Amino acid sequence: MPVGQDELVPASAVAPASEVRTDTRLVAVAVPTQTMPGSLSVGDRVDVWVVPDTLTDADTPDEQPAELLAEGVPVASSAQDDAGFAGGAATTSVVLSLSEDADVRRSVADTAARMVAASAAGRVVLTLDPSPR
Repeated sequence: MPVGQDELVPASAVAPASEVRTDTRLVAVAVPTQTMPGSLSVGDRVDVWVVPDTLTDADTPDEQPAELLAEGVPVASSAQDDAGFAGGAATTSVVLSLSEDADVRRSVADTAARMVAASAAGRVVLTLDPSPR
């Protein structure tokens, strides 16, 4: 459970049970290192995008834009995988704390499922959300 800005402990840890959102999923995604917005720290918030699977020769990027799945998703952890030729990491594993507190486009469960599928295909791109929450 991430600690928010200006919090000593997560508010949900001390809020009445009736006020705590229960639909929270920790979703691990593998992000190609070259698409990372720099190093991520626990508590940073990211926007989660999915890029098209393939473009045909007739398609242009405008015809198949990336899809925004969620905005302001807190990072629970981040670690580079030790893989790749010449010592460079090919992917970074990022665990996201997905809940209704983030601006999800669909239900939390559906958004998590779409993230997992896109991650397996190497199509997840994260952008850093600099706005304080």
